[in-house]
Amino acid sequence: MVINQTWSERRVPAEIAGKSRPAHDLLLGFTRQVENMHCIYLLRLNNNTVYTRSSDDLKRRIKEHNRGKVSSTRNKLPADLIYYESYADKRDAVNRELYLKTGDGRREIRKQLKYSLQKNIIDM
Repeated sequence: MVINQTWSERRVPAEIAGKSRPAHDLLLGFTRQVENMHCIYLLRLNNNTVYTRSSDDLKRRIKEHNRGKVSSTRNKLPADLIYYESYADKRDAVNRELYLKTGDGRREIRKQLKYSLQKNIIDM
């Protein structure tokens, strides 16, 4: 096993990748896939609540929230991203968003993010 490889010299085994390619080529392909992902995200707002929504461009959407361009969070800034999930299909993301807005979904998130949410008591 070679340990002192540079990033561009690392290769994925042919049986995994179909053929051997530099790792940075695989990373570029992964980046393109991530750009097409649909996300659900949870924001912690300054009024001690959690805002749940979905988006096809998470970075852009977070910037819009923090610039005050989203009316539902404009008066509750800053908005801190506390959780997100990514999905390949928009319908999966929307269904997950709708579920997380139910009582069972809120309980699941409270349980999953128990320690993150304990830092500041949050109303969900």
